[in-house]
Amino acid sequence: MKERFIHHLFANFGQYCTSRGLTPDTAHLLSYLIEQGVIYEEAMRHYVILYGYDSLRRSHTYKNKTQTIRALAAQLHLHENTIWNVLKDHRGKFGASPSRPHE
Repeated sequence: MKERFIHHLFANFGQYCTSRGLTPDTAHLLSYLIEQGVIYEEAMRHYVILYGYDSLRRSHTYKNKTQTIRALAAQLHLHENTIWNVLKDHRGKFGASPSRPHE
């Protein structure tokens, strides 16, 4: 199944690029996957939140998790509760650190 998926995906992606005069690169592949609904908006939001949070925590810019979440919420124009909920429900997704947000 995986091999067929990849085969069909790249065949269609090649046609997509040719019809639009695009170079078949990683950025265009991601745009194609988003446009085709293979990558969902919700998955993108979770990915950005999880990696944004981990990046800010590793930078040691903020004293605690609450400050980190406030900063990330401001950067992403999201409510703080949205950040907390994604961290609570989706830690470990996409290879992000599996530690809980309240630790």
